[in-house]
Amino acid sequence: MGIRLQLKVRRKHHRSGVRANALRCESRTSIHLGGRHDGSGAQCRYVLGFNEPDGQQNSIGPSQAATLWIQYMNPRTSYKKVSPAVQSTSSGLAWPTQFFNACAGIRTVDYVAVHWNGSVSDIAGLQTFVNQVVSQFSPRPVWVNEHGFTDGTDGHKATAIALANRYLGGNSGVFRYAYFSCAPNGLLSSSGVGQSSAGRAYCTTAA
Repeated sequence: MGIRLQLKVRRKHHRSGVRANALRCESRTSIHLGGRHDGSGAQCRYVLGFNEPDGQQNSIGPSQAATLWIQYMNPRTSYKKVSPAVQSTSSGLAWPTQFFNACAGIRTVDYVAVHWNGSVSDIAGLQTFVNQVVSQFSPRPVWVNEHGFTDGTDGHKATAIALANRYLGGNSGVFRYAYFSCAPNGLLSSSGVGQSSAGRAYCTTAA
């Protein structure tokens, strides 16, 4: 089975408020980027690579991903390119390291994307992981396009989000970041109407 690269629009709140695009993995090899916009009529400026290629749902090896990237993404010079987004809980940074090595040093990626999910009590874990990514892949800025907490009450998450936002917003190596997810019992109340305490904390502390 091959890989299909399909562009879809995703709206997320992050630093500067610019909307972003994301790529997803499907069943055939092709790519569709022309004429995409962010829903407001403005042309998109960024494309994000494979979503969690180191996981089970969208599993693809770094060498195959690099081959497809060079073939389909390199010619798209009108977009800023954001690397495939790996998880902090799988193989660490082995996948993106192998991906960049497989690209044979060709500078085809402008930003490095990662996901982090963990406990509300593990802000230090978030900081350690992101610091490692920033250090290892400098000078490319880091895009934390998903960070989230897997436990804790709404109040606990609100406190943790405020701490995470202060850290991410103050890290010069982090280009943008976004919390996962804007859903009931996440940034929305349990009913899905209005913000939760976590949502209010996110919106008031995001840099």
